[in-house]
Amino acid sequence: EQEALLRRRDGGHTEVMLGISRKDLGNQKVFVLTARDVSLTKRIKEELDESRERYRQLISRLQIGIIRTTPGPHYRILEANPSTLSLFGLEDESEVLDSDLFDHLEQDKSSSPLDISFDQDGIARELIFRVKKSSGQAVIASLSMIEGRDLQGKVTYIDGLIEDVSSQQKTAEERERLIVELQTSLMFMNQPIGSALGPFVSCEKTTQVKKAAELMSEEGTKAILVRDDEAMVGLVSDTLLRERVLARELPGTTEVGQIMQTPLIYVEDNALIFEAAMLLQEKDIDYLVIRDEHDAVLGVISNEELLDVHRYSANFVIEQIRAAASVEEIVQSHYRLSRIIKALNDSGAHARNITRIITTISDTVLERLVDMAIEKIGEPPVRFAFISVGSEGRGEQTLVTDQDNAVIFEDVDESMAGQVHDYFHRFATMICTWLDEVGYQFCKGEIMAMTPKWCQPISVWKSYFSSWIGESTPEDLMEISIFFDFRCLFGDHRFVADLHTHIRSLAQNQKAFLYQMAQNTLLFKVPIDFFGKLSVESNGPHVDTFNIKHVIAQIVGFARIYAIFYGLEITNTLQRINLLLETNAIKPELHQEIVESYNYLMQLRFRHQVKRIDEGKPPDNHVQINEISHMEKELLEKILGNINQLRKRLSLVGHNEIYF
Repeated sequence: EQEALLRRRDGGHTEVMLGISRKDLGNQKVFVLTARDVSLTKRIKEELDESRERYRQLISRLQIGIIRTTPGPHYRILEANPSTLSLFGLEDESEVLDSDLFDHLEQDKSSSPLDISFDQDGIARELIFRVKKSSGQAVIASLSMIEGRDLQGKVTYIDGLIEDVSSQQKTAEERERLIVELQTSLMFMNQPIGSALGPFVSCEKTTQVKKAAELMSEEGTKAILVRDDEAMVGLVSDTLLRERVLARELPGTTEVGQIMQTPLIYVEDNALIFEAAMLLQEKDIDYLVIRDEHDAVLGVISNEELLDVHRYSANFVIEQIRAAASVEEIVQSHYRLSRIIKALNDSGAHARNITRIITTISDTVLERLVDMAIEKIGEPPVRFAFISVGSEGRGEQTLVTDQDNAVIFEDVDESMAGQVHDYFHRFATMICTWLDEVGYQFCKGEIMAMTPKWCQPISVWKSYFSSWIGESTPEDLMEISIFFDFRCLFGDHRFVADLHTHIRSLAQNQKAFLYQMAQNTLLFKVPIDFFGKLSVESNGPHVDTFNIKHVIAQIVGFARIYAIFYGLEITNTLQRINLLLETNAIKPELHQEIVESYNYLMQLRFRHQVKRIDEGKPPDNHVQINEISHMEKELLEKILGNINQLRKRLSLVGHNEIYF
């Protein structure tokens, strides 16, 4: 056969394969010429070649490693994209082609021989290996492979995906470590108090305080028991020596019987440690005396020793942050937050308690960073307030949060204005940059104190609110509504009180503003269809999810509007709802519905975010429909129905709701 072009009658050409053969036709010998149209076949071949090239270009740009190998046991590499080369620490494809896959991998945390086991569908999923990199860098990789077969069912090649999962492994290891810490803490708290005792020291009540202090120093204790003959009658501690001897300037010859703490509070040695801790708290004392069943004294224990378990709690993280000498130390302490939140969420802690802990930690971070900034650039030239807005301003932060903050400072003469503005801009930029390093990302909308517009004197801030209340549209308020949820984190709280008074006076005379606020809140949609069933996104980057933040935003918006109208300065959503109930602005039934709905949604939000972290993914607000059980889905649909009723109330604002 020979390729040729046939000229058609219409003047066009057709690609063909010409064939010629000799035949006998009766007594004649003839030549038979055949022409087979191959234009479609060639077009398919060209498109296939183009498709292969596009495939090669696609895999070369992917951030995940893609390989093709021969079948086992050697798995000789036939193809590898650039991401695979980067993962292996190689630069040229020639360094990997024809090499065995296991030349580059070793079993992670195992001395067993390398092996890949395929299931009945010819797939091996998420096998964990350690990459052998020439640089010595430790990289953990996840490998998934699928068998490629020919028409006879024979395995002819293996395609694989290989991905760096080092960060996910680190997160898993950190999670396990914290779980161990928490379990250790719980085990400690449930041990008998007698198991936590060490040696104790005692002296007669006639012993001089100087001698008693020497005994305490020798034994390395902070307390000494006082005897009267053989009976224990009192206790002297470091604190008592300071308060009752040094502060009163008593001589060292004073007898301990004159200053001792009495009577003693006893607990049996078989009591659990957490029971002893509760007794210390209940009696508001620092020391307990431990005795056995025969009333013999076994020792003394302090609340400090008992509550050392707090290192596994949020309080320990807060103390570490307050004591931090650098931003790096704050980063290390703050890293524990997500695991603490998981432990709280798993144990059934209330959502408002979780948000309170997150808020307290973020406030502590900010306070320490402000102190560090002032230490670095000097004292502020005038009074100021560093404020938070939005979720942080409401004390409702979750594990998905960026910065929403601002600075208000005192009005000054024009002669000082440039100097003051320069100081606070430098001050705010330093703090916002540090916050980003700690984990509070820069705001995409630039609502941060480092943005000059949001670092202004009090007079400018008043003009902002006057403009927003008097002239804004619902679309404008979508961007700036969070400024109506503000609180002072550091500095002079009078600026915040002054702004609240200013807003209250304006809002009372600008009823149309509340209408605009309500319309802004209604821009968020409820993920529920006409039949009251949960509706999820059908396309885009978040298929089969709904945005739980947008759902909660409608409760937040409702509380914000009513709080502004009734002049409430509190910013937290649940506290606003509670105050609205107390002022008879809403009925008890509505209050209960809102509180229960809000709490459930926040609990679900935390659960989803913790799940994302466990999977090595950044937390977000897009809840997958498959994360929710059938019963939870029914409850959620009921809550969404209640929020729809809340939306109807909001749609009446400016007509006959709140005012007529």
